[in-house]
Amino acid sequence: MMALPPIYAARCPTDVYDLILAIARPLRVMRDPDIRGRVNLEVCDVAAAGQFLLDFHRAHWDLRQHGDEVVSAFRKRLETLLRFSLRPAVRADVIKILQYGRPDRGNITPGWEANWLSTTQAAGLLRVERRDVRLLASSGLLPNEVTIGGEHRTHGSFLKTHVDRMRDELRAQMSLREFQSRTGLQRSAVEQLLGLGLIAETTSAAAKLVYDGLHITRESAKTLVSQVADAAMSDASDEDVPLREVMQGVGGRPKPWARLLRAALNGELPGGLRRGRPDNRIIDLRVHPVTARHILMGGSEGGRPFAFQAGDLAEWRREEMTPSEVEEHLNCTAQDVSWLRYRKYLTPIIAKGAAVYGRPEVEALGRQLITTREIAARIGKSPAQLWPELQAFTAGGSLGQGFYDRALMESWMVAGQ
Repeated sequence: MMALPPIYAARCPTDVYDLILAIARPLRVMRDPDIRGRVNLEVCDVAAAGQFLLDFHRAHWDLRQHGDEVVSAFRKRLETLLRFSLRPAVRADVIKILQYGRPDRGNITPGWEANWLSTTQAAGLLRVERRDVRLLASSGLLPNEVTIGGEHRTHGSFLKTHVDRMRDELRAQMSLREFQSRTGLQRSAVEQLLGLGLIAETTSAAAKLVYDGLHITRESAKTLVSQVADAAMSDASDEDVPLREVMQGVGGRPKPWARLLRAALNGELPGGLRRGRPDNRIIDLRVHPVTARHILMGGSEGGRPFAFQAGDLAEWRREEMTPSEVEEHLNCTAQDVSWLRYRKYLTPIIAKGAAVYGRPEVEALGRQLITTREIAARIGKSPAQLWPELQAFTAGGSLGQGFYDRALMESWMVAGQ
């Protein structure tokens, strides 16, 4: 091993062994140009490779005495084998051998080297794990075949053009979390948008394979956000009501996010959408107080404009709700959900180690109970301002923790208007 010329980077036994095999196969092809496909080495081929490395300059002189066709076969086989080697020292030495005696390529990385990526490099470019790259390859979505002597073989390298196309396909998708970060919407609202066709779920087989959870097409998401921004051109006043507060005044039924936004985009929302700042998310946009309290807010009574309809979720309807979705539906806090659970108003379902709640149970409870938060939003007062009036309401109806009988409080609110 120490007899190797200093030009080589290979020093450890494993590197030297790999380098000898890398040279032996092209030399075997030179000896028998009719070989197609896999090369079966003989002892003399390994010996010839060792001699080639030990007598580096003379070996190159002898190689160049062969015809161009033989030299080309040697180089082509060596270039192909280079794609299989992931050991840096071996790769460096093979490149030196290929560049030796060719000043025009002395300091240039060969094109075939730049066109191929290892599994690790592909994973970095795609921003996924190595196992995901292998999964894409085994599923046939990311080609990893190479032709050697007319025989197709799979290996751990990928054409950069294939990886670039896969990267573009994956980047064309947006995760639910990213969309929620941009808009502030809960998953239930996003599913309404999907159900009414305002955004589109991804159809990419690759994205569904390597990504967990719901993903939507980036183009449809950006289009919706842009259209909503264009529809909210007028500046908001101090009296206008943020959409997040508007939805707190919607009780006993799902929040009509998708129908509200569709109405705004179609110019059918009275007063339209208004913005406080240019960077407002969807939930921070505002509407006129009359639109908020007399058109959008309200309980489960029928006849409300833009109200959520049973078919709005289409195929995205889920029979379970996460704790945060329960909070949104009931207009309460996480502490309130725990209180309802402790008092047996809600029965948790353990799924994948986390507690969820049945949608029918939550919706039924929403039609039964109303919170201080919802009452305050509908009346237009803060909970602190509302509290003395609720205490003075001698008919009772308080269940504790800010929950009241909905039917009783609906009558009280109507009487107070």
